[in-house]
Amino acid sequence: MDNEVNAPRWDISAHSPVIEQVISEFKFKLKYGGFFRLARNSCRQVYCFGSTKCLYIDTFSYDLNHLLEEVKSHYPSQSDIVLSIVFVDKYAKEQCFIELDNDKSFMVMLNMYNENKEVTIYATTEKLRLTACCGDKECKWRIHASLTQDGVTFEVKKFVEIHSCTRSNKSGNKHAT
Repeated sequence: MDNEVNAPRWDISAHSPVIEQVISEFKFKLKYGGFFRLARNSCRQVYCFGSTKCLYIDTFSYDLNHLLEEVKSHYPSQSDIVLSIVFVDKYAKEQCFIELDNDKSFMVMLNMYNENKEVTIYATTEKLRLTACCGDKECKWRIHASLTQDGVTFEVKKFVEIHSCTRSNKSGNKHAT
């Protein structure tokens, strides 16, 4: 019995203090309505011809579904556009885009940009457009096509026929040694 008296007792009625939730506010720069293309003289891609909207969110009450609803509100409701929502991995040595397709990737993005509290999110419809450029960065040859309404064929929108590089010299020097 003496051991029981000296043993510490836990009071069942004791409650731990309430831990308050700290509001974590993020600034999302939502870029939509554009597409990615290669930057001149670089292997990096830039987002072109889009609009920007700033969203201020609380990370405790905001999730991926809220972001998807916000992005879809900027496109026609009756259209069946396939959207890709991506952000840039800031720790990658080369430019790397991570698609926001589930809650886990959404949380990865929030953790990655936790210090800045600001992240740029890109909404693209790249599956509906295709752009091909010459391998030489200074060459102006390119072809740009978009998917037609049947969902199978592409329609060429822009085509620059002539290469301005030495890759295509039309067999002018076929006997070179």
